[in-house]
Amino acid sequence: MTVTLDQLQLYDLNPRVTRNPRYDEIKASIRERGLDASPAITRRPGEPRYIIRNGGNTRLATMPVESSGRRRIRSRKPRRSPSAAN
Repeated sequence: MTVTLDQLQLYDLNPRVTRNPRYDEIKASIRERGLDASPAITRRPGEPRYIIRNGGNTRLATMPVESSGRRRIRSRKPRRSPSAAN
């Protein structure tokens, strides 16, 4: 499955309140060689946008923009959100 970054939102419960100290290093790595692995994404019930299941706010913030002006990320099939379980 391929989603564009405008289909993703930052994880709102991220405990990090300051910028990741390795932000510049992570950004340079992603721009040079891309992601090492496709992140798992999920979507909360009733939400129109996906989130990266295991954190990922730094990776999401550093994604390069393609020549089309859109950012794309390849991911595995969305997983059901833990909050979806009743």
